[in-house]
Amino acid sequence: KPLAARNAPAATHAAWLLATLAVEQARPAEAAAILEANPDFAGSVAGRELAARVALLRQDTNAARALYTDLGPDSIEGRVFFAREAFAARDWPTARRLTEGLLVDVPDSMPLRANLETIRRAETGSPP
Repeated sequence: KPLAARNAPAATHAAWLLATLAVEQARPAEAAAILEANPDFAGSVAGRELAARVALLRQDTNAARALYTDLGPDSIEGRVFFAREAFAARDWPTARRLTEGLLVDVPDSMPLRANLETIRRAETGSPP
């Protein structure tokens, strides 16, 4: 962990690894502390995505939404978040637009393709 507190490329990578592990192990306070100790990393796209995941772990969807909104199209993760929200809300036009946009960047994603098919069926009233 001391490496993650230094100001060097290896420190940024160490911070990313440690914060990602903390998020995956549902330890939001630890992940937030790592981000706070590494302001350069915290300000990066990857750092802000991790901050959004920390917010989601804390069940603060509004904070996560704000972080992903600020990231805009730079964050595939944020775009997935908004596509999932639209899908869950059955906002099919928005879900379709966002999913099709994601498929431009991740054309081989089978889950996205399956979601697009589900959206198509929902829009046309076809059975699953």
